[in-house]
Amino acid sequence: MECPNCGKEIANDSQFCEYCGERISNSVWWYFKSHGKYILFGICTLLLGIGIGWYSKGNQVVFQENAVAYKDSLQWEFPIGSATYSGYVLNDPDSGDIPHTIGVAKITDGEYAGSVYDGQFNMGKMEGRAKYTLSNGDVFVGEFKDNQYDKGKYIIASSGDYFEGTFKNGEPDKGNWHYKK
Repeated sequence: MECPNCGKEIANDSQFCEYCGERISNSVWWYFKSHGKYILFGICTLLLGIGIGWYSKGNQVVFQENAVAYKDSLQWEFPIGSATYSGYVLNDPDSGDIPHTIGVAKITDGEYAGSVYDGQFNMGKMEGRAKYTLSNGDVFVGEFKDNQYDKGKYIIASSGDYFEGTFKNGEPDKGNWHYKK
C-alpha cells in the first residue's frame, strides 16, 4: 500500500506511515483491524442481548451509562498533564469517563503542553498503536505500553535523525539510530 501523504510504500496493515507519521485512516484493512473486535462485540451484544452496557426495554435497545461511547470534547487529567480528549470513553461509575479504545488527547498544561497523542487507549492508559507528536515537533510512531513508548520509531524534528526499535522505561533500548547527513 502507498502512503497517501508521502507516497512511499508501506505495509498493508499500517495504521501510521513509518516515514512521515501520517495516520492511514482511509484503509479498509486499518478500520477493521483497529475496530474489528469492537464491531464484533457490538454485533454479538445486540444479537445475543448480553454484554456490558446493553439491555432490551420492549422493542428498544438501551445503552447504559457504564458502556463505551464517543465524546467530542472531554477535559481529562491525562497521565502526563491535563488534556482535551476526543474519542471513545468508558463510563466508570467511580471515576467518570475514561478514554478507552481510540481517540486524540491534546495536552493543555504541564511539562508536555502542546503535545498530541493520537491512538489507542486501554482504560485511560496510552496502550497500543499511536502517533505521539511532542510540542517541539519530535514524533513517535509505534506502540505504547503502560503510558510509555514500547516499540516503534522516534524522529527528532530538528535534525531528522531517528531511532527505530524497542524502548525500555520510555527510552531507546534495542534497535538502530539513523543519522541524516
